[in-house]
Amino acid sequence: MAFSLLRLVQLMMKTIRAYIETGEPMNKAEAYGIQSLGATLVNEIDVDYFNVVGFSIYHFCIQLKALLNNEIKF
Repeated sequence: MAFSLLRLVQLMMKTIRAYIETGEPMNKAEAYGIQSLGATLVNEIDVDYFNVVGFSIYHFCIQLKALLNNEIKF
């Protein structure tokens, strides 16, 4: 299982309101879009950026390799 720790910058209320008014945080699981404007809200990502985006390529490839090498049985 992949996990990541994400730290956001401390924001003033007017900045939060302005970000909401862009419409970008709507329909996002965590109410920010790290692939676009929401990236300016992030201070630090600890571990795996792709996990934050929604799909950890690194962990997927490890599991795929194990599956192809018959290390994972169904």
